[in-house]
Amino acid sequence: MYTSIEIEFKTAINEEQYLSLLQEFGLENKVNKQTNYYFDTSDQKLIKNNIILRIREKDYNVKLTSKTPTNEGTLERHILLTKDEQIKMLNEGFNANIIEIDEYVHNVAKLETYRAKTSYKSGTLFFDKNVYYDTVDYEIEFEVTNEELGKQEFMDFLEIHNIPFIKMESKSKRAYKKGIQ
Repeated sequence: MYTSIEIEFKTAINEEQYLSLLQEFGLENKVNKQTNYYFDTSDQKLIKNNIILRIREKDYNVKLTSKTPTNEGTLERHILLTKDEQIKMLNEGFNANIIEIDEYVHNVAKLETYRAKTSYKSGTLFFDKNVYYDTVDYEIEFEVTNEELGKQEFMDFLEIHNIPFIKMESKSKRAYKKGIQ
């Protein structure tokens, strides 16, 4: 297992803005698909405590990640999985103590992201098209290591591109809500 701290800023955008940003940054042919499977207990204990547990399938890699809020961002714990482990977890659920969550969990939601990324100032910009259930939405994420600087750079980026800041829930919460309906 390895850990990291994630500091990110995000805003909702529309399809036109998404396509325009891909073109501006020369990323039209650099969009990669990743599939997120979200897990929770039968009584939704994790999401109620703002803990996210997901398996992300990207390229040929499969990774189990837990996300727990901290004062300085989000603590992420990661474990690489085999495809067989992923299939078993999706089909049967699993005891999440392998990633330091003492709960038995099962798959509750799925979300596919079509993502392009580029370095920008002190961080990385992600332009995302998200597809889950009957919903398609778009967003920009900016991941940084310095929260204060990153926030200023993100707000400046939005201003330069004439994009209003629209607060939105995390992908996981949006997918959870649709998945448990």
